[in-house]
Amino acid sequence: MDEDKLKLTVENAVNSPACVDLLAHLIEKSGCFREGLHNNERQEIYNRGYGDFGLYIRRLLLNYVPEVYIGIIKKGVQENDDRAN
Repeated sequence: MDEDKLKLTVENAVNSPACVDLLAHLIEKSGCFREGLHNNERQEIYNRGYGDFGLYIRRLLLNYVPEVYIGIIKKGVQENDDRAN
């Protein structure tokens, strides 16, 4: 997919709140912000690849629709605050 089509696709995808929720879920579940290493080398390689995919999704959002990614972060902070109270 060329750059222009990718940008348009990302912009169109985030018009759906359900798609934004899905992308946020994929970023979170990818473990891209996980710290530390796994004792098993194969598991570590898998974790890194999975995490890289999450970072790729995040980068698409930051490059093409940064306001949507900021909204995802704010929503996550609010949900954490609500759980804490």
